[in-house]
Amino acid sequence: MNINTTSRTARRRLPLPAKVVIAILPCILVLAVTETVLRLTGCGYPAGFFLRTEHADQKLLIENNRFAWRFMPKQTARAPLSFQFPEPKPPNHFRIFVFGESAAMGDPEPAFGFSRILQILLQARYPSLRFEVINTAFPAINSHVIREIARDCAGCNADAWILYMGNNEVIGPYGATPAFGSSAPPSQVVRAASFLSRFRIGQCLGGLARELRSRQPANSAEMTELLLSRPVTHDDPVLQRIHANFEDNLHALVRLGLHARARIILNTMVSNLKDCAPFIEGEPPPLPSDKLAVWRACLAEGTRSLEEGNTQIALARFKQASALATNHAGLQFLLGRASLAAGDTNAAMSHFQAARDMDAFRARADSKINGIIKRVAQRYPHERLILMDAESAFNTSSPLGITGAEFMCDHVHFRFSGNYLLARLQAIAISRFIPPNAQSKAEWLDEEACARQLGFTDWNRYRFAIALRRQLSGNLFRRQFNHREQDALLQNEIQSLLSANRPDAMPQQLSIYRKAIAAMPNDWVLQDQLGNYLLAHADRRGAAAAWSNAVQIAPHAFTPRYKLGLLLNQPETANDALTHLLKAERLRPASPEVHAAIGTAFTHIGKPADADRHFKIAIALDPASEHARIAWAESLLNRGLANDACRQLETLLAFNTNSLQAHLRLALFYTSQNQTQKSANHFSEVLRIDPNNETARRYMSSPNTQSNTANMLN
Repeated sequence: MNINTTSRTARRRLPLPAKVVIAILPCILVLAVTETVLRLTGCGYPAGFFLRTEHADQKLLIENNRFAWRFMPKQTARAPLSFQFPEPKPPNHFRIFVFGESAAMGDPEPAFGFSRILQILLQARYPSLRFEVINTAFPAINSHVIREIARDCAGCNADAWILYMGNNEVIGPYGATPAFGSSAPPSQVVRAASFLSRFRIGQCLGGLARELRSRQPANSAEMTELLLSRPVTHDDPVLQRIHANFEDNLHALVRLGLHARARIILNTMVSNLKDCAPFIEGEPPPLPSDKLAVWRACLAEGTRSLEEGNTQIALARFKQASALATNHAGLQFLLGRASLAAGDTNAAMSHFQAARDMDAFRARADSKINGIIKRVAQRYPHERLILMDAESAFNTSSPLGITGAEFMCDHVHFRFSGNYLLARLQAIAISRFIPPNAQSKAEWLDEEACARQLGFTDWNRYRFAIALRRQLSGNLFRRQFNHREQDALLQNEIQSLLSANRPDAMPQQLSIYRKAIAAMPNDWVLQDQLGNYLLAHADRRGAAAAWSNAVQIAPHAFTPRYKLGLLLNQPETANDALTHLLKAERLRPASPEVHAAIGTAFTHIGKPADADRHFKIAIALDPASEHARIAWAESLLNRGLANDACRQLETLLAFNTNSLQAHLRLALFYTSQNQTQKSANHFSEVLRIDPNNETARRYMSSPNTQSNTANMLN
């Protein structure tokens, strides 16, 4: 018997597990070597939610700004809020993790979100403890992503987990849109993909798969348009899979938290029911033509009667339409309004909830999501788990018994009053878990006291209202039945807050900021807010000092470093700006705004090749970026390349015909070139977008312009 025969015989005698190991061992070795090479060559990115760092001789955990790359394209991936907390947890610290999406983050102004207010409430009531409220929430994610975040949080010795999530199950990763991959795949498939994305091999394969797909949305506006083009009706079968995945993920989150010995507060989701009309009302019902004509006529007459204050007629017409076809989000919203005007709050609530649930743009947690949250809570009758019915609490606290604009600024995001109420609910729940030796009978701080401690002034309210009105002017909100009404209310709010912008209001507002910072000197967010205020009031030196302080407190925080770089991005301080902007780029390498700012800085210091390289990166990340294309156009103009600059602005207008800055710059350029017709065309567009624009009004009202325009018409 030869050696080969002996070897084959020996292999036949091996048990099956050993044969399997021998068979797959070469594959494992190849994968291990490939993974090692990819890591050594810098391919891929850290997969965990936290990164380790040191600051002031203390070991800290900070956010990983690349974490979301595992689940969505870099161009549309958002980053977590900047935070830092010690590892391990010091004695006498009470650590709280907040999980959720943009509403839990505090969007549109996280500095005044409920997690920030919660920390103020708890610290004031229980001063013997040191509270750490770490907000892990950020926009455009859902329970699939949050499950991975929680997995990393489980080892951080938290005392409490707050779960406020459910708005993005349909529109987020692995939801109903194929923009992020397959449409609502089984939970097991998502878990496998999430596992693979922890490795550099999986990251490279995932990136390649995204590249091979059809063109992905380059920014949030394109993503919104994609979602609007693919509505999901209330009876779409995909919702069953999405709801099943949400329930599976929620169970997993609760088990993770309980296993980590954390107390869990599970919240139902709050929606703006009363003042947020459906984004996609739905197609007209499939009725015979004669009945459809009656349905349309009832809807039109009812709407007209409601606007004229004829509530009973409106209600009768809407009910007549509903008798023909009831599955229409717009009709349900109108029925809710008419019922509320008639004093029937219970009927109004039912119709408003139906309108939300039938809205085919599913950016609000529906009744089934809240039902799942309650059902999961009931499965764990544990002393360390509390179900907080935030939805009911908000309805109860609302003037008419239905949540609306009193607490909400749009469909799911909160005003300061709403954030305070949500924070107060969490604080009351957490008070059950405070150690006996730290208990207190002190009163909770009221809303105004919390506002002062966070530096929330009338100027912030004014700024918030202006930003909100700009946001609500987008295509998504313009589709709503009551858009003009909401816009008028915001205009009135802005007018009522104009006094906050007067110079004589500045000393009092600055005093509020100074006192807040004195009470929390290590809070970089307060320094950031002070920088915003000072820059808005033309104190550039003070703003630079505030943002420098923020950077010293939290060197890893992107926002103050980026703002400081922008502030210094002038010809005389361009080198200092570049230092901060390059560090900001390392923090968020996929930000087109950062690359555009770096391009401007290189222009200032006379390095056009480096400038163009960063402008090209910015445009590659987001071809429709207004910021990047305008910055590149200005750089080209400064170098005397007027035609190239105009091409950038015209390309921007091809993406966005409503870019006021592009129209204005082209108008001014063509004026300087005595190209009257082109100049007048762009100034007309400026006035279409902003009827009060002084530059355009001054030009269009000049005698020469009027004469030239008349000649062109003749």
